Amino acid sequence: MSIDVSVKAFEGPLDLLLSLIKEKQIDIYDIPIAEITAAYLEELKNMESSNYEVAAEFVVMAATLMEIKARMLLPKAKIEEEEEEEDPRTELVNKLLIYKQFKEAANFLKESFEDQSRVFARDTINRLLLEELKPDHDLRNLGVSISDLLGALRVVLEAKKEEEEILPVLPREKITIDEQINWLTLYMKEKRDLLFSDLFGVLKSKVLIVVTFMALLELVHKGTVSVRQSEDLEIYVSYIENGGESEEV
Repeated sequence: MSIDVSVKAFEGPLDLLLSLIKEKQIDIYDIPIAEITAAYLEELKNMESSNYEVAAEFVVMAATLMEIKARMLLPKAKIEEEEEEEDPRTELVNKLLIYKQFKEAANFLKESFEDQSRVFARDTINRLLLEELKPDHDLRNLGVSISDLLGALRVVLEAKKEEEEILPVLPREKITIDEQINWLTLYMKEKRDLLFSDLFGVLKSKVLIVVTFMALLELVHKGTVSVRQSEDLEIYVSYIENGGESEEV
């Protein structure tokens, strides 16, 4: 009798860590580093024993966890000025929180696509949000939380849904992310500064809105546009002069 061993597929070490944190019901802001390190190493051992290729990035994360564990076991030095010592877990927690936001964004966009179009494969969305926009990338031009940005996107999609219900159904057009990156760059260069709702209000369909949203995130990463939230909670998109021109396309 053969025994089948099921090995979960993870998109990266942060994805594995999030899965373990959820499984063990751990507070992400107060990670018991010894417990999570042991669980992580056990998961890597299971991958290896199941002939699953363990990428270098998983090994690097294992080393990082063990380093954090070692630092937390060291006796805390007495600081004369009584300055509070930084928690060794802080950087890891920040990366996990950002990754979690982008993963939620990816899931939301996948759901938005499912009933709208089959032009794009699901992994296209994951690639853009979870690979090209990694947590350690520079996102300083995103002056609003991903959750607030997704909230604004939901409002636009709901408005478009109501509009589509009273209008005749149009043939689905094939849209690529690269096309929308080019369009959005030229459009923002002309308009300079726009409300998020006004920018996405000119788009014809929900599919086009979602693809353009992904293009927007890519342009934020490249430094071509910035996204900010005003004191009255309105979200604005602005063109950055000479932003991203040195980036390779």
